[in-house]
Amino acid sequence: MIMKKFILMIMLMFISFGAFAQTAIETPKILDNVYIGINGGATTPLDFVQPFKNINPTAGLVLGKDITPVFGIQAEGTAWFQDHNFSHSKKAIKGVNVGLNGTINLSNLFLGYNGKPRKFELSTVTGLGSLFLFDDYRKAIEDNNELTAKTAINLTFNIKDRHQFYIQPAVLWNLTGHTGFDDVQFNKNHAQFGVFVGYNYKFKTSNGTHNFKLYDIDAYERTIEGLKADLERRPTIVRDIIRERVVTLDNTVWIPFAFDRADLTEEVKFTLNKLKNVESVNINGYASWEDGSNTEHNKALSIARAQAVSNYLEGMGVRVNHMEGHGAPSITSQRCVIVTLIK
Repeated sequence: MIMKKFILMIMLMFISFGAFAQTAIETPKILDNVYIGINGGATTPLDFVQPFKNINPTAGLVLGKDITPVFGIQAEGTAWFQDHNFSHSKKAIKGVNVGLNGTINLSNLFLGYNGKPRKFELSTVTGLGSLFLFDDYRKAIEDNNELTAKTAINLTFNIKDRHQFYIQPAVLWNLTGHTGFDDVQFNKNHAQFGVFVGYNYKFKTSNGTHNFKLYDIDAYERTIEGLKADLERRPTIVRDIIRERVVTLDNTVWIPFAFDRADLTEEVKFTLNKLKNVESVNINGYASWEDGSNTEHNKALSIARAQAVSNYLEGMGVRVNHMEGHGAPSITSQRCVIVTLIK
Protein backbone atom coordinates (compact mmCIF):
# COMPACT_ATOMS: atom_id res chain seq x y z
CA MET A 1 0.00 0.00 0.00
CA ILE A 2 2.73 2.43 0.93
CA MET A 3 4.64 1.65 -2.28
CA LYS A 4 1.58 2.54 -4.38
CA LYS A 5 1.36 5.90 -2.61
CA PHE A 6 5.05 6.50 -3.21
CA ILE A 7 4.80 5.71 -6.94
CA LEU A 8 1.73 7.93 -7.32
CA MET A 9 3.45 10.90 -5.67
CA ILE A 10 6.55 10.44 -7.88
CA MET A 11 4.36 10.39 -11.01
CA LEU A 12 2.62 13.59 -9.94
CA MET A 13 6.01 15.20 -9.40
CA PHE A 14 7.17 14.29 -12.93
CA ILE A 15 3.93 15.60 -14.45
CA SER A 16 4.18 18.91 -12.64
CA PHE A 17 7.80 19.46 -13.61
CA GLY A 18 7.04 18.51 -17.20
CA ALA A 19 4.49 21.32 -17.32
CA PHE A 20 6.96 23.83 -15.93
CA ALA A 21 9.60 22.72 -18.45
CA GLN A 22 7.53 24.29 -21.26
CA THR A 23 8.48 27.73 -19.95
CA ALA A 24 12.24 27.19 -20.38
CA ILE A 25 14.26 30.07 -21.85
CA GLU A 26 15.92 27.62 -24.19
CA THR A 27 15.01 24.08 -25.16
CA PRO A 28 17.87 22.01 -23.71
CA LYS A 29 18.96 18.58 -24.82
CA ILE A 30 18.32 15.73 -22.42
CA LEU A 31 21.84 15.78 -20.97
CA ASP A 32 22.10 19.58 -20.72
CA ASN A 33 22.15 21.39 -17.36
CA VAL A 34 23.11 18.27 -15.41
CA TYR A 35 25.19 18.43 -12.26
CA ILE A 36 26.72 16.03 -9.76
CA GLY A 37 27.58 16.77 -6.16
CA ILE A 38 28.63 15.58 -2.74
CA ASN A 39 27.63 16.78 0.70
CA GLY A 40 28.23 16.14 4.34
CA GLY A 41 26.63 17.29 7.54
CA ALA A 42 24.84 16.25 10.67
CA THR A 43 21.29 15.83 11.91
CA THR A 44 19.64 15.77 15.30
CA PRO A 45 16.10 14.74 16.35
CA LEU A 46 13.61 17.49 15.56
CA ASP A 47 12.27 17.41 19.12
CA PHE A 48 15.66 18.98 20.07
CA VAL A 49 16.04 16.88 23.23
CA GLN A 50 19.78 17.13 23.96
CA PRO A 51 20.43 18.33 20.37
CA PHE A 52 24.20 18.65 20.77
CA LYS A 53 24.49 15.16 22.20
CA ASN A 54 22.18 13.31 19.79
CA ILE A 55 24.09 14.15 16.61
CA ASN A 56 23.98 11.90 13.52
CA PRO A 57 26.82 12.56 11.01
CA THR A 58 25.87 12.09 7.33
CA ALA A 59 27.39 11.96 3.85
CA GLY A 60 25.58 12.06 0.53
CA LEU A 61 25.67 12.09 -3.27
CA VAL A 62 23.46 14.17 -5.57
CA LEU A 63 22.71 13.86 -9.30
CA GLY A 64 20.47 16.62 -10.63
CA LYS A 65 19.17 18.40 -13.71
CA ASP A 66 17.85 21.94 -14.05
CA ILE A 67 14.83 21.72 -16.34
CA THR A 68 14.52 25.50 -16.52
CA PRO A 69 16.42 28.30 -14.75
CA VAL A 70 13.72 28.05 -12.05
CA PHE A 71 12.68 24.39 -11.78
CA GLY A 72 14.80 21.28 -11.49
CA ILE A 73 14.86 17.71 -10.27
CA GLN A 74 17.49 15.66 -8.46
CA ALA A 75 18.16 12.18 -7.11
CA GLU A 76 19.92 12.05 -3.77
CA GLY A 77 21.42 9.36 -1.55
CA THR A 78 22.32 10.01 2.10
CA ALA A 79 24.02 7.70 4.60
CA TRP A 80 23.82 8.06 8.41
CA PHE A 81 26.70 7.09 10.71
CA GLN A 82 24.80 7.38 14.01
CA ASP A 83 21.27 6.27 14.87
CA HIS A 84 19.84 8.66 17.44
CA ASN A 85 16.05 8.52 17.36
CA PHE A 86 15.59 6.24 14.35
CA SER A 87 17.55 2.97 14.57
CA HIS A 88 19.47 0.59 16.85
CA SER A 89 22.02 -0.69 14.36
CA LYS A 90 25.49 -1.85 15.32
CA LYS A 91 26.82 -1.39 11.77
CA ALA A 92 29.03 1.54 10.71
CA ILE A 93 26.33 2.86 8.37
CA LYS A 94 23.07 2.96 10.31
CA GLY A 95 20.76 3.76 7.39
CA VAL A 96 20.59 4.97 3.80
CA ASN A 97 17.94 7.27 2.38
CA VAL A 98 17.39 7.47 -1.40
CA GLY A 99 15.11 10.26 -2.57
CA LEU A 100 13.80 12.18 -5.57
CA ASN A 101 13.58 15.94 -5.01
CA GLY A 102 12.19 18.90 -6.89
CA THR A 103 14.07 22.19 -6.74
CA ILE A 104 12.83 25.77 -7.16
CA ASN A 105 15.34 28.57 -7.67
CA LEU A 106 13.62 31.41 -5.80
CA SER A 107 16.18 33.97 -6.98
CA ASN A 108 15.41 33.31 -10.65
CA LEU A 109 11.69 32.93 -9.94
CA PHE A 110 11.29 36.36 -8.38
CA LEU A 111 14.22 38.31 -9.87
CA GLY A 112 14.38 36.78 -13.34
CA TYR A 113 17.20 34.99 -15.15
CA ASN A 114 19.77 37.21 -16.85
CA GLY A 115 21.74 34.57 -18.75
CA LYS A 116 24.18 33.50 -16.04
CA PRO A 117 23.89 32.42 -12.40
CA ARG A 118 24.08 34.99 -9.64
CA LYS A 119 26.90 34.92 -7.14
CA PHE A 120 24.34 33.99 -4.48
CA GLU A 121 21.07 32.14 -5.02
CA LEU A 122 18.29 30.90 -2.76
CA SER A 123 16.48 27.65 -3.62
CA THR A 124 14.02 25.20 -2.10
CA VAL A 125 14.47 21.42 -2.15
CA THR A 126 11.50 19.15 -1.46
CA GLY A 127 10.84 15.52 -2.25
CA LEU A 128 10.07 11.95 -1.27
CA GLY A 129 12.36 9.06 -0.52
CA SER A 130 12.80 5.62 0.93
CA LEU A 131 14.86 4.99 4.07
CA PHE A 132 16.46 1.59 4.62
CA LEU A 133 17.68 0.94 8.18
CA PHE A 134 20.45 -1.56 8.85
CA ASP A 135 18.76 -2.67 12.08
CA ASP A 136 18.57 -6.42 12.67
CA TYR A 137 16.37 -6.01 15.77
CA ARG A 138 13.83 -3.91 13.93
CA LYS A 139 13.92 -6.23 10.94
CA ALA A 140 12.78 -9.07 13.16
CA ILE A 141 9.54 -7.31 14.10
CA GLU A 142 8.73 -5.18 11.02
CA ASP A 143 10.02 -4.01 7.63
CA ASN A 144 13.16 -1.86 7.70
CA ASN A 145 11.95 0.36 4.83
CA GLU A 146 10.32 3.70 5.61
CA LEU A 147 8.71 6.35 3.43
CA THR A 148 10.46 9.69 3.94
CA ALA A 149 10.15 13.31 2.87
CA LYS A 150 12.58 16.20 2.72
CA THR A 151 12.02 19.95 3.05
CA ALA A 152 15.09 22.16 2.73
CA ILE A 153 16.53 25.53 1.74
CA ASN A 154 19.74 25.85 -0.28
CA LEU A 155 21.97 28.89 0.25
CA THR A 156 24.07 28.59 -2.90
CA PHE A 157 27.30 30.36 -3.88
CA ASN A 158 28.21 30.15 -7.60
CA ILE A 159 31.84 30.31 -8.74
CA LYS A 160 32.84 30.63 -12.43
CA ASP A 161 29.44 29.43 -13.72
CA ARG A 162 30.19 25.75 -13.10
CA HIS A 163 31.06 25.36 -9.39
CA GLN A 164 28.43 25.57 -6.67
CA PHE A 165 28.95 25.51 -2.94
CA TYR A 166 25.91 25.47 -0.72
CA ILE A 167 24.69 25.36 2.86
CA GLN A 168 21.45 23.45 3.34
CA PRO A 169 19.27 23.56 6.46
CA ALA A 170 16.76 20.71 6.13
CA VAL A 171 14.11 18.67 7.87
CA LEU A 172 14.03 14.94 7.06
CA TRP A 173 10.67 13.39 7.85
CA ASN A 174 10.14 9.70 8.55
CA LEU A 175 6.55 9.51 7.35
CA THR A 176 5.91 5.91 8.46
CA GLY A 177 8.37 5.62 11.33
CA HIS A 178 6.90 3.55 14.18
CA THR A 179 3.36 4.34 13.07
CA GLY A 180 2.46 1.46 10.76
CA PHE A 181 2.79 1.30 7.00
CA ASP A 182 -0.58 2.88 6.18
CA ASP A 183 -0.36 5.65 8.75
CA VAL A 184 1.56 8.45 6.98
CA GLN A 185 2.12 11.61 8.98
CA PHE A 186 4.54 14.49 9.48
CA ASN A 187 5.52 13.94 13.09
CA LYS A 188 8.40 15.88 14.65
CA ASN A 189 9.06 12.94 16.99
CA HIS A 190 10.10 10.90 13.97
CA ALA A 191 12.01 13.62 12.10
CA GLN A 192 15.56 14.91 11.92
CA PHE A 193 16.75 18.49 11.57
CA GLY A 194 20.04 18.78 9.74
CA VAL A 195 22.54 21.19 8.30
CA PHE A 196 24.54 20.06 5.26
CA VAL A 197 27.43 21.59 3.33
CA GLY A 198 27.85 20.52 -0.29
CA TYR A 199 29.52 21.06 -3.65
CA ASN A 200 28.00 20.62 -7.14
CA TYR A 201 29.79 20.55 -10.48
CA LYS A 202 27.68 21.59 -13.48
CA PHE A 203 28.59 19.80 -16.71
CA LYS A 204 29.09 21.66 -19.98
CA THR A 205 25.93 21.99 -22.11
CA SER A 206 25.38 21.75 -25.87
CA ASN A 207 25.37 25.57 -26.15
CA GLY A 208 29.02 25.69 -25.06
CA THR A 209 28.40 27.03 -21.54
CA HIS A 210 27.49 25.45 -18.21
CA ASN A 211 24.12 27.21 -17.97
CA PHE A 212 20.98 28.08 -19.89
CA LYS A 213 21.44 30.37 -22.88
CA LEU A 214 19.32 33.49 -22.81
CA TYR A 215 17.78 34.35 -26.16
CA ASP A 216 16.87 37.97 -26.90
CA ILE A 217 13.50 37.42 -28.57
CA ASP A 218 13.00 41.16 -29.07
CA ALA A 219 16.23 41.35 -31.06
CA TYR A 220 15.13 38.47 -33.31
CA GLU A 221 11.77 40.14 -33.89
CA ARG A 222 13.48 43.42 -34.74
CA THR A 223 15.70 41.60 -37.25
CA ILE A 224 12.71 39.93 -38.88
CA GLU A 225 10.82 43.19 -39.10
CA GLY A 226 13.90 44.84 -40.61
CA LEU A 227 14.13 42.12 -43.28
CA LYS A 228 10.44 42.52 -44.08
CA ALA A 229 10.89 46.27 -44.46
CA ASP A 230 13.94 45.71 -46.67
CA LEU A 231 11.95 43.41 -48.94
CA GLU A 232 9.23 46.03 -49.23
CA ARG A 233 11.82 48.62 -50.31
CA ARG A 234 13.23 46.43 -53.08
CA PRO A 235 12.33 47.68 -56.59
CA THR A 236 9.86 45.93 -58.88
CA ILE A 237 12.66 44.91 -61.19
CA VAL A 238 14.11 42.61 -58.50
CA ARG A 239 10.75 40.90 -58.16
CA ASP A 240 10.83 40.30 -61.90
CA ILE A 241 14.23 38.66 -61.54
CA ILE A 242 12.79 36.32 -58.91
CA ARG A 243 10.18 35.28 -61.49
CA GLU A 244 13.14 34.49 -63.82
CA ARG A 245 12.34 37.03 -66.48
CA VAL A 246 14.94 38.97 -68.44
CA VAL A 247 14.53 42.67 -67.65
CA THR A 248 16.05 45.61 -69.52
CA LEU A 249 16.14 49.11 -68.06
CA ASP A 250 17.98 52.00 -69.75
CA ASN A 251 21.58 50.79 -70.12
CA THR A 252 21.27 47.74 -67.84
CA VAL A 253 20.14 44.19 -68.54
CA TRP A 254 19.28 41.76 -65.71
CA ILE A 255 19.66 38.13 -66.73
CA PRO A 256 18.23 35.41 -64.39
CA PHE A 257 19.57 31.91 -63.89
CA ALA A 258 17.97 28.71 -62.64
CA PHE A 259 18.77 27.32 -59.23
CA ASP A 260 22.46 26.33 -58.98
CA ARG A 261 22.88 26.60 -62.79
CA ALA A 262 25.12 28.72 -65.02
CA ASP A 263 23.84 27.82 -68.52
CA LEU A 264 22.04 30.28 -70.80
CA THR A 265 18.40 29.69 -71.69
CA GLU A 266 16.97 30.38 -75.14
CA GLU A 267 15.19 33.45 -73.77
CA VAL A 268 18.49 34.81 -72.46
CA LYS A 269 20.28 34.16 -75.77
CA PHE A 270 17.45 35.90 -77.64
CA THR A 271 17.95 38.99 -75.45
CA LEU A 272 21.75 38.93 -75.73
CA ASN A 273 21.48 38.75 -79.54
CA LYS A 274 19.96 42.24 -79.43
CA LEU A 275 23.22 43.55 -77.96
CA LYS A 276 25.41 42.65 -80.98
CA ASN A 277 25.75 46.32 -81.97
CA VAL A 278 26.81 47.43 -78.47
CA GLU A 279 30.43 48.54 -78.37
CA SER A 280 31.37 47.32 -74.87
CA VAL A 281 29.87 46.11 -71.59
CA ASN A 282 30.67 45.43 -67.92
CA ILE A 283 29.45 42.13 -66.50
CA ASN A 284 28.78 41.28 -62.83
CA GLY A 285 27.58 37.86 -61.74
CA TYR A 286 25.73 36.97 -58.53
CA ALA A 287 24.42 33.96 -56.63
CA SER A 288 21.79 33.70 -53.91
CA TRP A 289 21.54 31.91 -50.58
CA GLU A 290 19.12 29.56 -52.29
CA ASP A 291 22.05 28.25 -54.34
CA GLY A 292 23.74 27.19 -51.11
CA SER A 293 25.23 28.53 -47.90
CA ASN A 294 28.81 27.66 -48.96
CA THR A 295 30.62 30.92 -49.68
CA GLU A 296 33.21 29.37 -52.04
CA HIS A 297 30.50 27.56 -54.00
CA ASN A 298 28.46 30.74 -54.48
CA LYS A 299 31.57 32.65 -55.53
CA ALA A 300 32.48 30.05 -58.17
CA LEU A 301 28.86 29.87 -59.36
CA SER A 302 28.61 33.64 -59.80
CA ILE A 303 31.88 33.65 -61.78
CA ALA A 304 30.62 30.83 -64.01
CA ARG A 305 27.41 32.76 -64.73
CA ALA A 306 29.32 35.93 -65.57
CA GLN A 307 31.74 33.94 -67.75
CA ALA A 308 28.89 32.30 -69.66
CA VAL A 309 27.39 35.70 -70.56
CA SER A 310 30.83 37.14 -71.35
CA ASN A 311 31.71 34.28 -73.70
CA TYR A 312 28.42 34.62 -75.55
CA LEU A 313 28.76 38.38 -76.05
CA GLU A 314 32.42 38.17 -77.07
CA GLY A 315 31.39 35.55 -79.60
CA MET A 316 29.22 38.22 -81.22
CA GLY A 317 32.04 40.77 -81.20
CA VAL A 318 31.02 42.73 -78.12
CA ARG A 319 34.01 43.90 -76.06
CA VAL A 320 33.83 43.00 -72.34
CA ASN A 321 35.69 45.66 -70.37
CA HIS A 322 35.17 44.11 -66.94
CA MET A 323 33.83 40.74 -65.79
CA GLU A 324 33.51 39.71 -62.14
CA GLY A 325 31.61 37.24 -59.93
CA HIS A 326 30.54 38.47 -56.48
CA GLY A 327 29.07 35.35 -54.90
CA ALA A 328 26.09 36.03 -52.58
CA PRO A 329 27.08 39.23 -50.75
CA SER A 330 23.76 39.59 -48.89
CA ILE A 331 20.54 37.74 -48.14
CA THR A 332 18.82 39.78 -50.88
CA SER A 333 21.26 38.66 -53.60
CA GLN A 334 19.64 37.01 -56.62
CA ARG A 335 20.63 34.35 -59.13
CA CYS A 336 21.49 36.75 -61.94
CA VAL A 337 24.06 38.49 -64.10
CA ILE A 338 23.87 42.27 -64.55
CA VAL A 339 25.11 43.53 -67.93
CA THR A 340 25.88 47.28 -68.02
CA LEU A 341 26.02 48.77 -71.51
CA ILE A 342 28.78 51.31 -72.28
CA LYS A 343 27.69 53.59 -75.09
